[in-house]
Amino acid sequence: MKKRIIPMILIIGFLSQIPVQAQLKTGKMIISVSSSFRVSGELSYLGIGSDMMSFGFSSIRYKSNQPGYVEPKPDKRFNLNLMPRYGVFVADPFLAGLDGILAVSRVKYGEYNETTTFNLMAIGPFVRYYLPMGKVLPFAEGNALFGGSRTKDTYNGQTTENKYGATSFGGGVGMSVPLGEKVLFDLMAGYSWLSIKAKQNNPNDDRDVTGSFGFRIGFNVLLDPMLKMGGTE
Repeated sequence: MKKRIIPMILIIGFLSQIPVQAQLKTGKMIISVSSSFRVSGELSYLGIGSDMMSFGFSSIRYKSNQPGYVEPKPDKRFNLNLMPRYGVFVADPFLAGLDGILAVSRVKYGEYNETTTFNLMAIGPFVRYYLPMGKVLPFAEGNALFGGSRTKDTYNGQTTENKYGATSFGGGVGMSVPLGEKVLFDLMAGYSWLSIKAKQNNPNDDRDVTGSFGFRIGFNVLLDPMLKMGGTE
């Protein structure tokens, strides 16, 4: 992971020297898709993974030098992780909008006639307050997500399905680095609280509660407001 992060930091550091300030003005819009590095808990628990890759396939083989060992068929995995965001500057340094998560994970076990599929969808509000300070823009933010997940296990033609409710609250601090006039690079450290509970066969309201600390990175695109406020300029 360090081999990936260090070149990225060098590139961001170079681009941040571009003498152009991002325009954090009232009415401006932001759209983005980001990924997370999680130290523990939340996203790994949800099956999203902890890599920058938001879409990918992998094949896992099991090898051994034991005499007579026959290598089984590989397990095959598919992962899709999208974390979109849409926001509007409701005041010059104050951003508010909606966060979302769409995650799909599918594992096919090669040696067994078994497949496990996981799906998650959640949406909720976020707020962020910037402190414009030249070429680096520190910020603090908070967010909430509400949605649900579903797991489906198929074995020898028999399918078992479970549905869950998901609620998450989080916040953190970070910095945005302008890459020209229209793009911001984000790096944020934060904490998330997540509650998952089954929607069926759960008379005692049992739930799994996870707290996690980690890092979120992403690129934001700044757009002009669709409607001009206060008439034409």
